Amino acid sequence: MLGLTFVNENNIEYQSATEAELVIKTCPFCGDERFKLYVNKTTGLYNCKLCGHSGNLYMLKAKYGVLDDIAQADILRKKYKPLIFSNIQTSQDALVKNESAKKYLYQRGFSDKTIEFFKLGLKEDWITIPHIFEKELWNFKMRRWQGDKAFKRVSGQPTVLFNVDNLDYSKKAVVLVESETDCMAAWQMGIENVVGLTGGAQSFKPEWLTLFNKFKQVFVVLNSDEAGQSGAKKIAEKIGFPKCYNVVLPTKDVNDYLKEKDVSLFKKFIKENAYRFSIKSVTQISDYVNKIDTWFDEDGSLEGLRLDNFPKLDKILNGFKAEDLIILMGDSGVGKTTWILNAVLQMVKTDKKCLLFCLEGKINYYILRMMSIHSGKKLEELRSNETEWEILKDEFSEYPLYFYSGSQAEMDPKRMSELLPAAVKLYDIEFVAIDNLQKFVKGVHDIFQRTGEAVSILKDLSVDLKIPILMISHITKRKYDSKSPITMHDAKSSSTIYQDADVVLIISVHKNGDYEIVVEKNRMGEGGIRIPISLNKSIAKYYETEGVPIENSKESQKEIDDMWDK
Repeated sequence: MLGLTFVNENNIEYQSATEAELVIKTCPFCGDERFKLYVNKTTGLYNCKLCGHSGNLYMLKAKYGVLDDIAQADILRKKYKPLIFSNIQTSQDALVKNESAKKYLYQRGFSDKTIEFFKLGLKEDWITIPHIFEKELWNFKMRRWQGDKAFKRVSGQPTVLFNVDNLDYSKKAVVLVESETDCMAAWQMGIENVVGLTGGAQSFKPEWLTLFNKFKQVFVVLNSDEAGQSGAKKIAEKIGFPKCYNVVLPTKDVNDYLKEKDVSLFKKFIKENAYRFSIKSVTQISDYVNKIDTWFDEDGSLEGLRLDNFPKLDKILNGFKAEDLIILMGDSGVGKTTWILNAVLQMVKTDKKCLLFCLEGKINYYILRMMSIHSGKKLEELRSNETEWEILKDEFSEYPLYFYSGSQAEMDPKRMSELLPAAVKLYDIEFVAIDNLQKFVKGVHDIFQRTGEAVSILKDLSVDLKIPILMISHITKRKYDSKSPITMHDAKSSSTIYQDADVVLIISVHKNGDYEIVVEKNRMGEGGIRIPISLNKSIAKYYETEGVPIENSKESQKEIDDMWDK
C-alpha cells in the first residue's frame, strides 16, 4: 500500500474515496482544496480531476519534497547550530553610528523603516543582513558597501529562505524574489507576503516545497536576465506550473525597480504582468537558429560539463554534453568505478549537481574512496588526524552529490524511468552516473533484448532531461590469452549497446602496466583516439600522463598487438 503509507507518514490530509483510491484535500500542483487529487492506495499513481496533473508515486513524493529514494550522504551531514542572536543588535548599533554606510543604503532606495524591520547592520566594510528562521539566527549575508562589489556569508551555516518568519499563511498568494535586497524592496513597495532566495536563482531547496504548497498562487519575480528566467522556470516546475505565475520586470531586479520606477505602481505591475509559464513540446526553427552561433563557436557541438582533470579527453569530447549517453567499458578490475568516482568528484567540486547510482557497493565506501582521491590519503589514513578528518567531512557534506538509496533489488529500467525524471527536477541534477548496466538489467530471460531496451530508455531519458548520463558496462568474458583489443562490440549482454550510446570510452591496461582510455566512439567528433592515463592505486586517483593522444591507426594498432605478444 505504497500510496496510503506515503500520505500517512507525511501527515497529508485525505479521505478514502473507494476501496482502491484515496483523495487528497489540497492538490500541491494547482492548490485546489476540494479533494480532487486521487491517489491509488497501492501503487501511488495519482491524477488531479481539476488540473489534470497525473503521474507516479516518485513524482508525487518529489512534489512534497520527500523523495526518500534519493539522498545525500547523511552520515556526513552537519548538525547546524544557530548563531548568537545578540550579534544582530551589535551590528545594528554599528550601523547607526556610521552615516556613510546608512547613506549607501538610502542610495539603494531603502528607508529607515525597512532598515529597522529587516535588522540591517554593519561589520567593518560589510552591510550585514541576518537570516532568521523560526526566531533563530542562522546566517548573515554580507555585502561590501564601499570599494569593489563583493558578497560573503558565514561559512558552514545552512541556507534559509529570507523573510520566511513574516509570511501570512492565511493569504492565498506569496511572492518569491531572487535575493534579500529584492525581498526588502518588494516589502517596502507594499508586498508584505514575500520571501527571497539567499543564494541566487539556482538555490531553491526541495525542503521549501512544503511551504509553497500552503499557498494557492505563487508569483515568481526573479531577475529579468536569462539566468533569472531559467531559474524561475525550474522553480515553477518544482512548485507546480498551474499555481505559478511569472513576472518579467522592466528592470534587472526588484531593487532596481525601487530605485528607478514609480514604487506606487509596483503591486499593480505585478498583477497586470503576471502570466503562466509556457510549456512547449514543439519549437520553431527560429529558436534553434538564434543559438546556432554558439553551436559553431564551440566547434560544432554544445559545450558540456568540463573534465578539467582530463584535459585531452575534455578537448576531444568537448566535455560531457547534455543529452549524451556515455558508456564506459573495460575488463573486470581495471578501475571503471574508480574512474567514474574521479569524474563525479570533479563535477561536484565545481558545484555541478550529480546523482550516483551505486549498484555494486555501499554508499559510504564510495564516499570514502572519493575522500581518498580528494585528500591524497589512503583509506586507512583518512582518520589519522582528527582535525583534518572533521574538515574533510565538513567539505564533503557541502558537495551537491546525491545517491540512489532505495532498494537495489528493485531497481530496473521501469523504476529508473519513473524515478530519474522526478529526481532531476527536484534536485536540479546536471549529471548522472550509473554503476552498472548489468546490475540494472537482471536475470537471464531475453537478456539481450532487455539490455538493449534498457540502454534505449536511458538514451531517451538523457535527451528528455537534457543531461549527460554516464554508465558502466561490463564486457563479455574473454580468453586469458586474448590478444585483440577491447572494442565497443564486446559489451556484455548486448552487442548493440554502442548503437544508442553517443560516446563509448574503454579503459585498458597493458601487460607492462600502462593504462589508457580509448575514445572508441564519439558521435559529435573524432573517435578512435587513445589517451595515456595513470592510476595511483593507493589513493584511487586517475590522471592523464604526458603525451599527445594517439590515433588508432593501423601502425599504432600493430604496436598494441606487439605489446601483447611480448
